[in-house]
Amino acid sequence: MKRELGIARCGLACCLCSENERCAGCGQCADRESCENRRCSMEKGLAGCWECPEDCRKGLLARGKPYGFTRFAGLYGVKALLDCLEANEKRGVVYHRQGIIGDYDECSSIAELFRLIETGERR
Repeated sequence: MKRELGIARCGLACCLCSENERCAGCGQCADRESCENRRCSMEKGLAGCWECPEDCRKGLLARGKPYGFTRFAGLYGVKALLDCLEANEKRGVVYHRQGIIGDYDECSSIAELFRLIETGERR
């Protein structure tokens, strides 16, 4: 885990991403001009979607993992999310197992994703 990379504006865990050796993050992303979550959070003066009071499913928030991570960070804070992700990595929970799909993507609900984040226990 590269904790210093943190969480992207959309909720993706840059700290665990298999692309983090080559990726320069939101500010340098090739899709930065078209990224709805980056644009929106910047326009609102937010560090990320987790600070927004709206229950939004725009852009990457249409997918379960980023949406769930932003909801978790909004409720408990980014530090708590990072702490849980770090503990889960040590427990063997994998962020990217095959391509960009991993254990967190296999959750069928936000409640199940929160349980995995909090406990590291898979179904």
